[in-house]
Amino acid sequence: YTRGSGKDRKTYYDADVYQVERHVDFTVDDLTVESSRERGNLDVSANTNNIINTILPFDTKNAVKWNASYLRGCTSEKRDVDVSHLQPRVTEQLLCIARAQVEQSARRYDRGVRWEQEEIDVHGTRWVSMLLPVWLYSYLQPNGGTGMLHYIAVNGRTGETMGSVPVQQWKLLLTALTVGTILEGFALWIVAHS
Repeated sequence: YTRGSGKDRKTYYDADVYQVERHVDFTVDDLTVESSRERGNLDVSANTNNIINTILPFDTKNAVKWNASYLRGCTSEKRDVDVSHLQPRVTEQLLCIARAQVEQSARRYDRGVRWEQEEIDVHGTRWVSMLLPVWLYSYLQPNGGTGMLHYIAVNGRTGETMGSVPVQQWKLLLTALTVGTILEGFALWIVAHS
């Protein structure tokens, strides 16, 4: 609404502030967490390890008992992270699931919602170590003294594939400028001859 007239005219906006509390109960079945220290390193400046999380879900319901002959001709990585070190990542994933559960009920607050406090109480867990079928291909993109390690991951059950592609910035910029120049020249030629 507006008050005053002429140069003294001012516009005011009213907004209501609410303190809202939500409580949700939900069950999470088979939350897959990477338990290899090397693969769990999600430092995107050094590698693209998070690519493994993009080929989820794994068919954990149809898992079979371990047999060493499954690995004939293949290599595997052992679990080298304790459950206590995985707990913070699991808690964060559970909080993300909880936020998604309450998101629908908070949509009517159209000026935004500020999360001031959140907590999660976990009742009952079961930790199981599984060897999941992932084919992992890697490429080290040299960059001076260091490099970027790119991965392509394939889910061995579903065939879903995801990967990162090494890109040299100067080649990308040169290609963009070349294509842009050609298209601009073509557009100017069309304008000049129409």
